[in-house]
Amino acid sequence: MGKNAIITIVAKKTVEYKDLKKKLEFLLKTKIEFVGSFSTKILKSNTNQILIFDSEMVNKDVFVKRYQKFTNQESKEIFVLCSKNCKSFRGMNNIKVVTFPIIMNELFLNISKFLEKCSSSINNLDSKFIYWKDKSIILNRKSKRKVRLTELENKFFEFMINVKKPVTKSEILSKVWLHQKDLDTHTLQSLIYRLRNKIEDNPKQPKFLVTVGKKYFLNYMIMFQ
Repeated sequence: MGKNAIITIVAKKTVEYKDLKKKLEFLLKTKIEFVGSFSTKILKSNTNQILIFDSEMVNKDVFVKRYQKFTNQESKEIFVLCSKNCKSFRGMNNIKVVTFPIIMNELFLNISKFLEKCSSSINNLDSKFIYWKDKSIILNRKSKRKVRLTELENKFFEFMINVKKPVTKSEILSKVWLHQKDLDTHTLQSLIYRLRNKIEDNPKQPKFLVTVGKKYFLNYMIMFQ
């Protein structure tokens, strides 16, 4: 289950936290990193990541100053484990406060929800793009440019990723537009034009959404692997 994200615990290696790591690894069927100190090196930009940290490991003001840009990323989910009320961390983006004693089922369910969301995205650690299907967003890793897709563009993009081969115009019209007879190929060409302007470095010489003979092909190997 955890293969869709990197999971890291930041805490002192006490018996309590070692036990937490062991239980989560068993439930999630994945390895979890254990780090004894908090630093920006832990947080990996534009990578699906779950961070579980002890609130006593970092001051809230220091956290906001050094790590807020990461908490605003949709690819991050951060759990703050507190022995007290921990009001200072509440209300921050992508942060969930968990108080002791930890209710393991609740923590597991919250992590599972984030992992399910990750599974709806294409996010290879070395890929040029990240695609969040459920949010209709494509992120260019290099430029950090986030592109929002229309409902139809998102449907087309999802279809082209799943089909993994060059596809005729008529097949695209049939699958994406559900074969509305009054549609002509100009409708599809307009969508291709808009998408190329959104994702290509040079839309006139596309590398990702290409034409192969009389068919269209989304070069997912270059984009996501």
